[in-house]
Amino acid sequence: MTSGQALQLWGMSEVQAGTYTRPEDPIAVRSRTAGRASPGTELRIADGMTPLGAGEEGELQVRGVSVFEGYLDNPDATAAAFTATAGFAPAISVASTKTAIWN
Repeated sequence: MTSGQALQLWGMSEVQAGTYTRPEDPIAVRSRTAGRASPGTELRIADGMTPLGAGEEGELQVRGVSVFEGYLDNPDATAAAFTATAGFAPAISVASTKTAIWN
């Protein structure tokens, strides 16, 4: 690969491609981050229903076009995975490091 570029992508089976770096991003961004939210995707760090700010630890919540509709034949697991506001799906516990919690 003579002119290839390394890019990062973050996703999971429930979200697919949640974030990714772009070819035009600086190498420091492409090599040290999982990038920005994919088109049609919103991210936030929250404690349950409460959005958190920079440096606060909470759940990474994702909503958008690539979030799955639910677990097959398991409505209880689906209900437990989504918040009551417009389908945010908790993913993993993380610490917010940016001032803006929305991408």
